[in-house]
Amino acid sequence: MRLQRYGFILLAVYALFLSGGYATNVPSIRFFDHFFFTALAIGWLGWRWYRGKGIPSSPLNIVIFTLLGIGFLSVLFSTETRMAIEYMWRPLIYTMGFLFIVNAFHHAQDRLVMDITFIIAVTVIFLAGIQISSAFFGLGLVRLPSQGWVEFLGTGIPFPVTVDMRVFLPLGVSTQTAGFVSPLIILTLAWALSISKGIVRNAFGVLFALLVMVMIMTFSRGGLLSVMAGLVTFFGLQFVITDRIEKLFTARNLRILGGLLALGIVVVGAVLVISSNRSRQDGDSLRLDLWRSAINMTIDHPLTGVGTGIYGTELRSYRNPDIADDRLSTAHNIYLNMMAENGLLVLIAWGVGGWILVQTWWQLRKDADGDSVRYIRLNGAMAALIAFGVHNMVDTMTTFAALMLLSVLLVYCTVQPAKSRLQVTQASSHRHLNFVAIGVLLVYGLWFIAIVDPAHRDFLASRDTEQSLETRLVSAQAAVDGDSAVGLYHLQVAFLSGQIAIESSDAQALQNAIDLHLDALERAPTWDIGMINLAGLYEQVDDIDGALHWLTQASAISRENSADLHWARLSDAIDPSTNEDIIVAYHDDIRWHRYLPLSDFWLATPNREAALLRYTEDLALNRQYRIYQMHYPDELSSLLPENPSSAAEWWVVGEYALTIENDAESGVTAFTEAIALRPEWGDYYASRARAQYALGNADLAEQDLAIADFLGTRDEYPNIIRANNTDDAEAQEDFRRRAIPPMSVSQEFEGVVYNGRRAEFVTYPNVSFVGRGDSVLQIWYTLAETYEAEGNIEEAIIVYEAIQRVAPEDDNATMNLDRLRAEDE
Repeated sequence: MRLQRYGFILLAVYALFLSGGYATNVPSIRFFDHFFFTALAIGWLGWRWYRGKGIPSSPLNIVIFTLLGIGFLSVLFSTETRMAIEYMWRPLIYTMGFLFIVNAFHHAQDRLVMDITFIIAVTVIFLAGIQISSAFFGLGLVRLPSQGWVEFLGTGIPFPVTVDMRVFLPLGVSTQTAGFVSPLIILTLAWALSISKGIVRNAFGVLFALLVMVMIMTFSRGGLLSVMAGLVTFFGLQFVITDRIEKLFTARNLRILGGLLALGIVVVGAVLVISSNRSRQDGDSLRLDLWRSAINMTIDHPLTGVGTGIYGTELRSYRNPDIADDRLSTAHNIYLNMMAENGLLVLIAWGVGGWILVQTWWQLRKDADGDSVRYIRLNGAMAALIAFGVHNMVDTMTTFAALMLLSVLLVYCTVQPAKSRLQVTQASSHRHLNFVAIGVLLVYGLWFIAIVDPAHRDFLASRDTEQSLETRLVSAQAAVDGDSAVGLYHLQVAFLSGQIAIESSDAQALQNAIDLHLDALERAPTWDIGMINLAGLYEQVDDIDGALHWLTQASAISRENSADLHWARLSDAIDPSTNEDIIVAYHDDIRWHRYLPLSDFWLATPNREAALLRYTEDLALNRQYRIYQMHYPDELSSLLPENPSSAAEWWVVGEYALTIENDAESGVTAFTEAIALRPEWGDYYASRARAQYALGNADLAEQDLAIADFLGTRDEYPNIIRANNTDDAEAQEDFRRRAIPPMSVSQEFEGVVYNGRRAEFVTYPNVSFVGRGDSVLQIWYTLAETYEAEGNIEEAIIVYEAIQRVAPEDDNATMNLDRLRAEDE
């Protein structure tokens, strides 16, 4: 029995935290899961079948099987059948988990199930503690070892609480963590109140308090609202509902209601405060667009939906491209999400399921004594279900952890547990369904082992950048041959073929790459990076009309790509006269960058310069100054404020004093004034560090740079400052290599559309983003020149290639590369 208990605990921890949190993104866990959970489910069902038992029975079985059937039906009519089939494996495994919990209740193991649930709650708290400790001590999960909060206590700087302390580690995302914790809070409270005074009750009280702290530290509005809904439901069921009206207004009930009202006011206030944040307001606009898109999908596919797991794929055709976010794969509302994916038939299943749930729970509650432990816990389980349901109005809780917790709550509210293992309740209904389930799972298992996973491994080999493009292309083609229905593998073949063609400039190879891209876009009509790369290939063969067409298509999918930039560039080349559409397209591209437009590219044509000036006008004065510093140095004095009052104005005064008047002492004074007004702005500390170095105050400068790293910078580059102010050759080389942030590669498109597979698609050099400018990249040019002077040609080439990747418009890097490669030969 003890070994069985430990085994269940280990299985729960693996399934909820490792498998549920990482299987989608970590291929090795994914492959293991396919075998492990399929074999586990088949083994369990096979054992039951051998023992003459069928599927464990529960009042909700008919609803669960109906929803599963609706899911498989939607696959047949899905807009992406191959991926929908793959996605359906998870609901099948979740169903096995639900039935396993039902069986545990039939065998008087309900206490074991609940004990494991609370052990999971403790694990959540433990993982949250690790995250918070990492932020405080710099353990590497949130903060680097030198960037823990403890290093900056007493400096007077504001700590980024909502960034570092926003608990996400237990389930990978803060909102998912909040949605998981909120029902646990209600359950823990119910269990605490159901136990007489003693150490166990105190332990549950501590667990309750710690879970509340974790909930608060997620900064999730949905979590706060769901907890509030759960508490109101629990105390309403526990104390307010009564057969006699005069018992409603007892002193105890009035105190409870008063406390709930006060709590409600606090929660509403907290939600309003959190909602006032600009990023949250942008997120709310995005969430409304997700809901609108889900409704439109349901209207277009009312009976069967777009297919299980396919919402994220179809979203790219429905969403507003101006606020598009490629990371999103669900509607952030489970009810709208399921209707969009599975059609309106789910409404009937929900209605029937809700009726059965409430009716069965009410009967179990009536059978329990009003003062009994069972009565209180049934109220707690139902209230926890309400909390779970409320949170799912603003999120989509479909992780393994969330659905297993939901299964525990559903079973607790509908299944009467056996009184002992010697009095097992009936659990062997529908033996033929047992056989059907084994058959379906076996087919899935063989499919994964023989086809899906081997092809995925070939695809992973095609991503190995240590291999040549030709070798990677062979691996990608092997993935296509192994599982040709997965569109991603065709996309990878097209992408690699295009890279090879551009490097070779061979006309036939370019045309072949164009044909492969056209085929890939038929399979994935919202692949915006593919559209942009196709435009790049068309430009290579001088088909400018074809390039403009696909750039326009890509811009309609998302505005955060480089489509607007290169549509404007090509249009500008055709007709360089002032054109408002071209200026707007350039401007839209600039505003998506995190870094300032300091490249000479933006002064090359009148339309680019007009877009640059239009963008600059909307910036804060300090950022305007940086642009003028690069592009219009003779006009800097026009930006100098006479009576500075804001942080941005004081920074301009300091920067002018430091770089124009060579007055570092005045620069320190002005930067200090800016810091006093905006102590959370890391750039100001980095600027003061430059002035401190100029005064010879290296220790003070290094302290300011440490703070700048801790708070983060936007326009300053701390390692450039360090490299320019050290005599240690080895340290200088290290600072130069790490001076510029690495180029981020979005993997969200393929991750959402192809069930977590990651391809690392980037735009080809001729259609990539504009770089940061020579004023920033000079640090790498200096590094490359140093390597070349030392005779280390290989490292110099690597640096120039890095410059070429982050600033493809920079011809100097290309010229130096061609020169070094020719000399090397």
